[in-house]
Amino acid sequence: MRSRDRFWLGLGLVGLLLAPTTPALGQAWLQARDEEGAGIRAGDFELHPGIGVLGGYESNPFFRDDNDPSGVDDQVGPEGAASLRVSPHIDFSTLSTRRRQEGDEEVQLPAIDFRGGLSYIFTKFFIEGDGTATHEGRLDLNETFLPERPFSLAMVQELSRSRIPVQGASQANTHVGAGITPQLSTPGGLLKGRMGYKFAFDDFTDSANNNLNHLFMEHLSWEFLPKTALFEEIEVGLQSFPNVEASDFGVGGTVSTDKNDITRVTGRGGVNGALTKQIAMTLSAGITSAFVDGADDNKAPIAQAQLRWRPTPTYRMSVEGSYSNQNALQGNTVTRIGGGLKAELTVGGAGVLRALGKLESMRYGDDVAQLTLRRDEVPTVDMFRSGSLADAASTDPRSDLKVTLEASGEYRFATWLAMTLELSYVVNSSDYHFVNVLELSDGTREAVLNSAAYENLRFYAGLRAFL
Repeated sequence: MRSRDRFWLGLGLVGLLLAPTTPALGQAWLQARDEEGAGIRAGDFELHPGIGVLGGYESNPFFRDDNDPSGVDDQVGPEGAASLRVSPHIDFSTLSTRRRQEGDEEVQLPAIDFRGGLSYIFTKFFIEGDGTATHEGRLDLNETFLPERPFSLAMVQELSRSRIPVQGASQANTHVGAGITPQLSTPGGLLKGRMGYKFAFDDFTDSANNNLNHLFMEHLSWEFLPKTALFEEIEVGLQSFPNVEASDFGVGGTVSTDKNDITRVTGRGGVNGALTKQIAMTLSAGITSAFVDGADDNKAPIAQAQLRWRPTPTYRMSVEGSYSNQNALQGNTVTRIGGGLKAELTVGGAGVLRALGKLESMRYGDDVAQLTLRRDEVPTVDMFRSGSLADAASTDPRSDLKVTLEASGEYRFATWLAMTLELSYVVNSSDYHFVNVLELSDGTREAVLNSAAYENLRFYAGLRAFL
């Protein structure tokens, strides 16, 4: 191993121990490395800075419903707003293969492949009231030691901080995560196996939802045909809620915030790969079991089917359907059944058009540890049930149906400058109502029920510059 490779291997280990990261937030192009510019070389690193500035309009940025079952005069329904979004970012990595080939140095596999990104998205809604600006920041680091070798080691760190709209209010969340995954493969990669562990902690404005997650996973694949593999995987996840307490909303009562810890075991198997040069697919099926402390256990089948078609180098589309059962902060579990279609078209080498349509049904589990609001003036309200302030007797679990339509386009004027457009329409149909505490004009507070149903039309247009 060359001294330079030993240096970056050591630096990567130090970075792994010191740094965390986060999932991508906001605009998809912040993650799309094939949309980077030429970049800036800095020794054995390359940097890709950029910034986007977009203006637009949202018909319902706080996801409110115009139904006001409480009859409180201060209750605000949907209210449209013009908006401005500014999103700087910088991606950094060890030299790509293209960069190494441009230099005089011998092209060989590096000892470490390191990639990271830092981004921030600020959105201002031009509307009166608190919480009219949202903030989303993330840092992510990914290291692969000895990439494309019979033994490799992948590591990830995540750190994010966001304050984004949630129905009728804004929600702050801090996410911290880190993971490690060793991988073994035979020469040529016909057989691959990996085992991994990931830790994650989410800290919310409402500490009742703070949760700690440990995920252990195992994955094995066999490439029995060129570019086609059979695979199986097992995951064991442990979710716990460290902050069990009571909160006073200042409306004559307290909220009990008991939560149920969950241990989930999931096993699945399937096939992934190419059917022809233009068609590829993924098929998988399995079963998941949730063992819930103080509540009924839950067992459910899971399945996914995806078909991908790329008839030309400039056009591709995919259709997907899935059935899943996952942990949920409400109702302990949620069953999701959905499907969608994606398409992408490259125009003249300088423009790209994308479209997405998705339909999803979500049915939440029954709550055993219930969250209830108690007041002298108003009957007890079960926050996790349908109903109204006058009648909270319904025990039906929450059930939603969500439709998402998205379209976007981009045209590059130069290798570093592009115009971008985004359009989306989301409709969420729900029979569920949640409790919201409003600050009234006379300075008092009132607890009201708000519908979880909403619709939102969003449009943005602007420029992004990138290197």
